[in-house]
Amino acid sequence: MRSGACPKCGSREILEGVSMNTLGEGGPAGLIAFRLEETQGFLKKSTRVEAKAWICGDCGYSEIYAEEPGKLAERWRAGDR
Repeated sequence: MRSGACPKCGSREILEGVSMNTLGEGGPAGLIAFRLEETQGFLKKSTRVEAKAWICGDCGYSEIYAEEPGKLAERWRAGDR
């Protein structure tokens, strides 16, 4: 999708970087994010990055990407999970 064309239908009408929200009973409850957690004794340390969607404007096919994948990858390589 980031190439500018939908892999399902070939459309070039791509909605880029659309924010996603979780829905609670009263409406939006928060943004969708990717999270890695490390537990050290009683403490938990989290690394979170926001998730954004690329959506085809014709067929609705969607892909989700981490906004800062390097931040998660660095934490992953360090073994903090």
